[in-house]
Amino acid sequence: MSARIISAPPVRSAFADKELHAVNGYAMLAIGIASIAASCWLAYIGFDPSNDSLVRAWIALSPIIIAIAFAIGVLKGFVVLQPNESLVCLLFGSYVGTEHRPGFWWVNPFNSKSKVSRPSGDTGERPT
Repeated sequence: MSARIISAPPVRSAFADKELHAVNGYAMLAIGIASIAASCWLAYIGFDPSNDSLVRAWIALSPIIIAIAFAIGVLKGFVVLQPNESLVCLLFGSYVGTEHRPGFWWVNPFNSKSKVSRPSGDTGERPT
């Protein structure tokens, strides 16, 4: 009979900070506003009161719904970071990355976002 040594699974001792690839918030704001304008234009074209046919209204309805859903998705991803503040993002429970740069950013709207306060450099504390 031989003795079998069972080793414990490796323990994560260090956490590697990954950079989050955030997009400029102002560019995405322009895309969101353009999407809202496109859905308004489609609604105007599709529901023209001078034309008695409702066929155009039903044809225009699906692009209107898609444009509105896209605009809501774009507008939901905005985040503003102040100095000494970070954003930690998780996607379905998996770590995606951390954004440290202050400013107006857009991240994936499906990410769960948590703002974390970082200590300023003059307090003598270790960085988080």
